[in-house]
Amino acid sequence: MLITSEQLHRIRPSIKDTNLSKRATIISDLISKICPLYGIDRPTILHEWLANVLEESGEFTVFAEDLYYSAKRLMKVWPKRFPDMQSAIPYAKNPQKLAEKVYANRNGNKRPGDAYLMRGAGPMQLTGLGMIAEFTTYYNKKFGTKYNPYQMAEMLRKDLEIGIHSAAWVFAVVKRLIPYAISDNMKVCVYKINGGYTNMGERMIYYERSKQVIK
Repeated sequence: MLITSEQLHRIRPSIKDTNLSKRATIISDLISKICPLYGIDRPTILHEWLANVLEESGEFTVFAEDLYYSAKRLMKVWPKRFPDMQSAIPYAKNPQKLAEKVYANRNGNKRPGDAYLMRGAGPMQLTGLGMIAEFTTYYNKKFGTKYNPYQMAEMLRKDLEIGIHSAAWVFAVVKRLIPYAISDNMKVCVYKINGGYTNMGERMIYYERSKQVIK
């Protein structure tokens, strides 16, 4: 086992098994099964991967980009697109309209509706037809499946197993972070995943706990 349910619970106490749910066991079993397929096969690599996935996915609870924002929040998230209340109000609390505003004709999106259908999906938020299609092609070739990108986008938002595959793919294949993880360069891993250092404090808490628990 790469990680046990008890170790996962110690890193993040909210992830636990109860009388009604085996959540920690399900997640830890999937990590142990899937991550080694991508070269994430030892603790020194898992520490960086797990810390970032826990933060990006809200501890394995968020697999879809919400896009349901108030006008004030829109101004904070996209200040250049929504510099004032007048520009933000038409898109407030309207995820589909907002998606068209911020994602249409970007990231490989071309057809009407792509902007919303291809909004962030999976634990590491694959975004856009281009990236989701790239993952779909990789997954189909590796596992002999025949999914199309639209099917994959829906599965990424609903299927934990597919989601963990995508997070491992982003880390190991797209961002090529395994060498940085082996050298304990968490800062580079965060920057390449996030494009910055958003919520760096939370990521470091997960990281330090992971190193303490998974030897």
